[in-house]
Amino acid sequence: MLSSFKKGLVLTLAALFLLLSPWNTAAIEAELPEGTVEIAKFNCIDGQYVFERPAGNQGMVVIGPGADGDGGSFTASVPIAAVVVAGGGGFSCKTYSPPVTSGTFDNNGLPEEGSAPDIEYVIFARPLNDHAPPVWPAGSSLTASDTGSTCTTLEWTEATDDTGVTKYRIYKDDVLLTTVAGTINSYEVTGLSSSTSLNFRLRPVTAAEIGPKDPPLR
Repeated sequence: MLSSFKKGLVLTLAALFLLLSPWNTAAIEAELPEGTVEIAKFNCIDGQYVFERPAGNQGMVVIGPGADGDGGSFTASVPIAAVVVAGGGGFSCKTYSPPVTSGTFDNNGLPEEGSAPDIEYVIFARPLNDHAPPVWPAGSSLTASDTGSTCTTLEWTEATDDTGVTKYRIYKDDVLLTTVAGTINSYEVTGLSSSTSLNFRLRPVTAAEIGPKDPPLR
């Protein structure tokens, strides 16, 4: 009976050690500085940075070539106020005032047992009161297909925004033709004349009625 008690005590102490040990890195959730909101999280997997969240924000932050478990560089289409790096059972935070659109991040400041630990993930955050407009990812286009004598179908690349694109405004010869939901990326235009040359352009808009600084797609 005493032997079983001792075994149980040893197992309990071992479990407690694992729970309190600084090398136990499970369920680390970094905290963002007050007044900021997350726009992109990347997981570092075998030295490669893989975008995780938020959905629809791919391309808002780009991690530069050569980045590895020790860190790297980044560029962003919106101002970055903070970069949080997690690894080794803890996290560090670099803040920017004023916010920046490019910079670097590394594993300096992470808990060390010998050498600095590899980065597990990195989070980029913008100012909470920043009303950044939607952006067109690199290579975005507006194209026309299935064109007939009186109709054509417009298709476009999805714009990105940290709060979400709620609608697209479609213009025909600089006159608003229609507005479609932000989840749509194609629209059939009807009632055209085969002898007329038309110019279409497209602008994404957020719920706060903010449009992009970039020129509209044409």
